[in-house]
Amino acid sequence: NIEIYNKKNKYMAVFTVLAALVNIGGNYLLIPTYGYYAAAYTTLLAYFMLAILHYILSTHILKISFYRLKDFLSVISYNIIAASDSRK
Repeated sequence: NIEIYNKKNKYMAVFTVLAALVNIGGNYLLIPTYGYYAAAYTTLLAYFMLAILHYILSTHILKISFYRLKDFLSVISYNIIAASDSRK
């Protein structure tokens, strides 16, 4: 992991806690109404948020660019479309 190599472990911890809070908060609010679908979608949202935060960390803070932003967003968009289409 590039953050470990560059000794930026505190960012990883903060990002992981933020993603966990989004997941827990979303589950708490949405599971009573939407059931297990809400759990799946809030987990998906938390993982996408975590991926975006790691992308921002690697490109803006560490100044390392593995992917172009356009490619990164297209992969995320494809996954969102695939996840929303799988419910049918």
